[in-house]
Amino acid sequence: MVDSLPSQDAECYANFCGTVNDGLFQTEKTLFSANAQERHLMTLAATMSNGCLIDVSDGEHNYGSSERFLQPGSFTSLESVKAYLKKDRIIRSNSLLTRLRWMEETMLRDKYHKQHLHYRGLPIGLEAEIIPSSDAGKDFLELSKGGSILDHLLTYTCSLCKEQKVTSMDWNRSNEDILAVGYKLDTSSDENVLSRGMVLLWSLCNPNCPQNTMFVDSGVTCLAFSSDLPCMLSVGTENGNILLYDIYSSQKSSILHPIADSADVYGSNHSAIWELKWISKRSSGEGQPSESKRTNHEYLVSVGSDGRVLEWSTEKGLSLSCTLMLFKHANRHPKCICETTGALCIDFLPQLSNRPNDEDISHHSSSSLSPSTYLVGTEDGRIHRCSYTYMEQPLETYSGHSGPVYHIRFSPLLPDVFLTCSADWSVKVWRKIADATKVKSQGTFLEEKSFRPLDLLDAINDVAWSYTSPTVFASVSEDGRLQLYDVSKSSSEPIQTLFSKGVDSHIGGQHESTFAENPTKKVTRRPAFTCISFNRKSPILVVGDTIGNVFVYKYN
Repeated sequence: MVDSLPSQDAECYANFCGTVNDGLFQTEKTLFSANAQERHLMTLAATMSNGCLIDVSDGEHNYGSSERFLQPGSFTSLESVKAYLKKDRIIRSNSLLTRLRWMEETMLRDKYHKQHLHYRGLPIGLEAEIIPSSDAGKDFLELSKGGSILDHLLTYTCSLCKEQKVTSMDWNRSNEDILAVGYKLDTSSDENVLSRGMVLLWSLCNPNCPQNTMFVDSGVTCLAFSSDLPCMLSVGTENGNILLYDIYSSQKSSILHPIADSADVYGSNHSAIWELKWISKRSSGEGQPSESKRTNHEYLVSVGSDGRVLEWSTEKGLSLSCTLMLFKHANRHPKCICETTGALCIDFLPQLSNRPNDEDISHHSSSSLSPSTYLVGTEDGRIHRCSYTYMEQPLETYSGHSGPVYHIRFSPLLPDVFLTCSADWSVKVWRKIADATKVKSQGTFLEEKSFRPLDLLDAINDVAWSYTSPTVFASVSEDGRLQLYDVSKSSSEPIQTLFSKGVDSHIGGQHESTFAENPTKKVTRRPAFTCISFNRKSPILVVGDTIGNVFVYKYN
């Protein structure tokens, strides 16, 4: 009987007989009396049976062999096969998944309705209760001093990011409800772990589950959204790779894959990327074209441990445009092998970098600095002022910190002012010198104020400006401390301080000394705060820590 069949049907019959147990169908006659479509359905059911190693996929639906789908003898007729496949197609359909997401978002909006109103800064009814800061965050935070300036609204966390270190955060430029968060696996001795870093896209719609997930083979160190293309997200890693993601590229899967990376680009970094910045430069053709012919091109700039500042083009994938600067040790010892010093952070003047609402805020200040000016902080505690038009060496160098400079932040409202934070336990405010006669001797910028509480004995990990008040900024430190400053109210002390909630751990564990007298003794530690960011459009402040939490606050 098999010999008289076409080769395709004979192959189907062989698959059927080799994989289907007795009782799956009544007789062979049932198989060959059916038409071609029915034979395909029955063969498909056979490959879904227990013990079959064939993976049958019809594009959108995957009917691979798995014990969770079928057991031997599950079907006794062709109608049962059709019924199962119809039900399975409905369960796996994108339309059902979309509607389930709508239902989930509706339920979550109702659950977090008050928090969403606070997030928007909208008034709530008299019957609604104001969320007290001392109660909303009592499971995670301890209030040290101050009133209800910071109110805890939400916490972005899930099982996927538990015990992972939050390393970086950035808001989407077109939808400020979307927050990209980078993570690094901090318990890293297991060689079987394929992903040592990841990026989660959190949305206000669902604080319990990320909207999208991006797995990375190395720890994530920095990330940044593009302003010209808000769907474009750049990610820097510990192994020196830069990845580009299109967060709107896939509507069927929550897991995103990079559309470009720098792994195979000649001249790319081979050490950690510490910060990424998108910048827009106006270009024109030959001669003097009209204003309408000029276009804005956005480039990506990276700084890394190898001391290089690199410019990347994203017009066709990811390609290296040029090396903007290379930093070397100022006083290198003759026996020192390494000639370069690591570049840890970078920031551009507000006229060149992308600021809230894409507005030109140069009218806030009478700054005479070139829009091509940028600042770079290095491992030796120095701050270098550089120019896009001069790549030989920095224009000026400022020595204000005794430890590595972790972050530099220009004020979005006062372009002549910037903040720095360092491992030397301090935050410093720098201002442009107005007296031209002092510029030649002291430099363009001068340290104006240093902030360091007397009880702080740990590094300042990050610092951020408020986008609504030019006198407000905040910092986070290694001892789990969040400090909010307003220099119009207090010139030296923070107006509010929050500490992370201590967690119990065992001495002698993975992060403790193995020479403790009592290995079973519990100690209480405060998870360090690692990064901080203000929302550009809402009175919102987000803070990340070393155990996978991202706290969302409303500040008054």
